[in-house]
Amino acid sequence: MKKATLPYRIVDLAASLFSSRFNHSGLTAFFCDRLDKHPNDVSIPDLRKHDKFIWLLSLFPLEEQRRILEELCATEVSLEMEEDRKKLLQL
Repeated sequence: MKKATLPYRIVDLAASLFSSRFNHSGLTAFFCDRLDKHPNDVSIPDLRKHDKFIWLLSLFPLEEQRRILEELCATEVSLEMEEDRKKLLQL
């Protein structure tokens, strides 16, 4: 049985908004902290940051994915990203 995940359009929008705020090691650290795992314990493929964000988010159950995106949406974003942040929260 396939695990429940957020729709791709939501995850893709989130990756577009937030992956650029991290460098690769910061992105890994952010998600591994929430997984409560050391990065060496997670076999992370070599991906672009956008795709790495999506892949790492997919490691979480649906409700945890939502909580993480809500946490990221609560952080400050630039004015040009504000409409996308609001759209993501609504979705």
